[in-house]
Amino acid sequence: MKHIFHIFYVIMTYLIIYSYVPLYAEDISEEEYAEIASKFYSWEKGNENDSLLRQQIKVFNVSRALESYSQNHEYSIPQDGNNQTYIEKILIIVKNNVYSSMPSYVIRYAHDIHNAYGCTVDIVSVSGETAPQIRSLIQAYSTDLNGVVLIGDIIPAFYYHGTAPTWEEETFPCDLFFMDIDGTWQLMNDGSGIYDGHTGNVAPEIFVGRINTATMGRNEIPELKWYFDKNHQFYMGQKVLNKQRAATFTYSDWDDVIFRTSVSPLYGSNYYDAVHGSAFNKANYCTYLQDTDYEFIQLACHSSSIHHNFKTTLDNILYQDKIDSLYTKQIGYNLFCCHACDWTDYDTKPCLGESYLYGMNNNSSTLALVGSTKTGGMLMGMVSFYTPLGNGKCIGYSFKNWWVVYCGPTHTGEQKRWYYGMVILGDPLIDFNFTNDCDDILYLNGGEEATSNMYYAQSRIEVQNYSITQGQSVTLSAPNIQINGPFLCNPSSSFIATPFDSCICNTTTRKSNLVSYIHSSRISSRWASNYEITAYPNPARNEVTIECPAAISEVSFINIEGQVLLRTNQSQIDISALPQGLYIVQAVTENGEILTTKIIHN
Repeated sequence: MKHIFHIFYVIMTYLIIYSYVPLYAEDISEEEYAEIASKFYSWEKGNENDSLLRQQIKVFNVSRALESYSQNHEYSIPQDGNNQTYIEKILIIVKNNVYSSMPSYVIRYAHDIHNAYGCTVDIVSVSGETAPQIRSLIQAYSTDLNGVVLIGDIIPAFYYHGTAPTWEEETFPCDLFFMDIDGTWQLMNDGSGIYDGHTGNVAPEIFVGRINTATMGRNEIPELKWYFDKNHQFYMGQKVLNKQRAATFTYSDWDDVIFRTSVSPLYGSNYYDAVHGSAFNKANYCTYLQDTDYEFIQLACHSSSIHHNFKTTLDNILYQDKIDSLYTKQIGYNLFCCHACDWTDYDTKPCLGESYLYGMNNNSSTLALVGSTKTGGMLMGMVSFYTPLGNGKCIGYSFKNWWVVYCGPTHTGEQKRWYYGMVILGDPLIDFNFTNDCDDILYLNGGEEATSNMYYAQSRIEVQNYSITQGQSVTLSAPNIQINGPFLCNPSSSFIATPFDSCICNTTTRKSNLVSYIHSSRISSRWASNYEITAYPNPARNEVTIECPAAISEVSFINIEGQVLLRTNQSQIDISALPQGLYIVQAVTENGEILTTKIIHN
């Protein structure tokens, strides 16, 4: 009898396991979709407050007062034929208010992308825009284009789907509108500017990532600067954890849908932990978020735009402000969590995705995540996402690959209802296998000229008579940078790609734990300046006055180690708390010009 029961158990286990094989097939029926999705949806329909909130069509975003539309090509970096990878061209579209407030951060990011992939990078600023105008701009740059990064409050397209037997009526942001640039999108006939149809070849041609802090109810520009600083550290090899381990957290509703093992292609079958069953709770999850052993986490959990519900008791509801306060250590996430990335639900608090990405007071390590702005998430076909991600492709490429390979050139009704809210928040160029190998001691010797490369060393870089040719750049990163003799920028004037570095000439020794990133450039009408700044008294003791004919948006005090110790937008500045010594005073004008002078603090 025991043997018969054992055989029966094996057969049933076999049938249960293999009944889920179609989950990775491309011909899954709409009925199978609906059956699996209903588990997610039954809870969503019971969450009345959130449902009512989301049923309000977000016309405030669609019908906002638009400025006269304009675009400016701000900056370009050509493709590096010797270092070009699978990424050929990236377009950065940045809101004008962001670019004018922090041009050096955006341009530094462009150089980070270029140095990592050898690709062409174009920066275009926009002022007032509609989603169709942004899409037309992307189409104009579409030759050899791999991806787009949207920086600032770039308006999304909104998509509507009506009621179906197991689906609620929803209107939501849809960034697939920018990814699929040759399909046909149909507007609703009510004049709302919302789309409700998508035909033709609907597979995306490019990937899109969104970096935006304007709708979080916090100070937009400082939040963006914090993000781009940690993002820069990642590209410099200073932020990556290199633990090469992932974790999956799976609620019981999807515990039998291969969610536990789906992340295995990322780092390998022995380099992830699967948390489920009784271990799936808020306290355990928060512990994992602060664990430096994990670079990537996949969460399958009932959610709204501002909280996860671990569903056992009210104590197991995890709100976005709690995530804000945690020192989260992961570089990336896949949030299979309804509405977690809907940044348009509120304009006074971050959504869940933004809480992971930006944290509070620069306490988050997260750089990129995928999630949904509506009911849904990456329900199936995840092997098409994690396999390229595990093979060293960036999250944007892997996300597009999932759309193309799994969803195909035509989308079923269930795919549209389930996946059309999928977005990337953060930098879509992040590669979760990224490493920075470097020599112990690196020597840059006399007469050599810099190319658009980065130079690293574990302990020391020694520079002797090194020159940076016009239009090129060099990055130095080491605990000690020894400069002997002239370190030349040619011509003598230079554009600095970080907000705190300068061209160093005829110095002896510079010690720094930061990156010195210097770009020598022709002077153009945009960057040439007839202005000078004055700081007085000099030497100063307690207070410094900054004078400049141009309006100044930011002033920074940088010590000889390259550290920014004070940043303000005031012209009369209390420096009494600064240590005594020599400082570079750097001012950024409202036009984005960078002006410097020196001052001694006694």
